[in-house]
Amino acid sequence: MILFENEDPRVSIYYVSAIVIAILNKCEEIEFDLLYEEIEKQTDYKINVDDLYYSLDWLYLLSLVDVGNNKVRLCL
Repeated sequence: MILFENEDPRVSIYYVSAIVIAILNKCEEIEFDLLYEEIEKQTDYKINVDDLYYSLDWLYLLSLVDVGNNKVRLCL
């Protein structure tokens, strides 16, 4: 499991991935920059872009999202 003891759980790959899926359930496809902005709107803190990349990688490996042409698309 990818968890770190000293970090805020809101920056975990699992939490950020859940937010990404919730956003994509509403619009199915979104540009990366808009996704990043939407995540920051839904949370009260600034997320590290690396955490978003790791979350998208994890979701891609699970075949839940497709990433290409600066867009993220839900694959459910």
